[in-house]
Amino acid sequence: MDKWQHVREINAGEQLADDRLAAARARVLARLDAPASSPRARKLQRPVWLVAGALVTAAAVTATAIVVAQHDDPAPEIEALPVVTPSPTPIAPTPTPSSASGATAVQEPFPGTTPAPGQYLRNTCRTETLNYRDAYIRVFNWPELGEYAPISAALMASNLVEFLPADPTQDRIMRWGPHNERLSAYGPWDPASGQPLGDVVAWDNLAPFDPEVFEESWPAPRSEDGPLWSNVPRDPAGLIEFYGRFGPEPTLTPEEINEQVQMSLVSVLNGNSAPADLRAGVLEALMMVTPAASQVVEAGAITFQFSFAQGYWPRSESVTVDLATGWVRESAVRYDRGDRADEDPVPSDVPDIWRTCNVEIVDGVW
Repeated sequence: MDKWQHVREINAGEQLADDRLAAARARVLARLDAPASSPRARKLQRPVWLVAGALVTAAAVTATAIVVAQHDDPAPEIEALPVVTPSPTPIAPTPTPSSASGATAVQEPFPGTTPAPGQYLRNTCRTETLNYRDAYIRVFNWPELGEYAPISAALMASNLVEFLPADPTQDRIMRWGPHNERLSAYGPWDPASGQPLGDVVAWDNLAPFDPEVFEESWPAPRSEDGPLWSNVPRDPAGLIEFYGRFGPEPTLTPEEINEQVQMSLVSVLNGNSAPADLRAGVLEALMMVTPAASQVVEAGAITFQFSFAQGYWPRSESVTVDLATGWVRESAVRYDRGDRADEDPVPSDVPDIWRTCNVEIVDGVW
């Protein structure tokens, strides 16, 4: 199946699970009807750098770490939604009556997605990555394309399971593997059989399948001021301002700053580890940044589609977020081929990176 179409169709046919899903979706969609206001002024300050919330493995040969999910824009038919500019007023969750006291209380965004003490978030991800090789046996991903054109490519899958403790200061447990599961091979072709000539054997030698699963313990990532996310605003306008601080680079254009803000917001979601209130704020912020990303709202999920052209490695990307939980279900990356597109032996509808994830709360590491 064309995986770009799959991004849009993956949620087709799903039904809203319960009242929580309807409420979560309503909070996100409420932004579409909100009145526009003037963008909040940005102050140039010392930049704040964050560690990505999760480590995502690219297919094994290069062991590339990916934080931002992206894909090529195949010009799908999408629903164009209104562009909303940043508002300095945070959008609070809808108050709901408390069953215990009858008083009005603020309901937590994405209820049921925060582990209790002693529990873990179990984030299971499978990543498919395109790897290329040239005549000099150099293996690379497309952004590292050098002077020589690739002679073949292989689509390979890797797996990661991440256990995130409820206490953000405790170590994380990572399980890597299996790796280098070859799903497809591309070129050179045998005209008689229509199959790759010899490169299946070459890829088996260059990147043999590794069935082992390795477990590692990683210290909890931190920001400058404490545990990860502790210094990050929760309101959407504050998030846009926070990720738009580029004091050392005053020559950046507004378009470059907005792209960086969008990429930073997407990286927060892709980590599948941010607190519920931060995920809710990021979703609203993505609807406020201008120019806005294309958005497709289907049963139970929203898909954002971006095209990044201002910085290094021009690319397109998509990310599909479950509206009941704020977790990323899947994401895709496709780097622009530019004037070297005819050197690529892989069809243009195959993403460079395709990732699917499932997040659940568990009582222990297993």
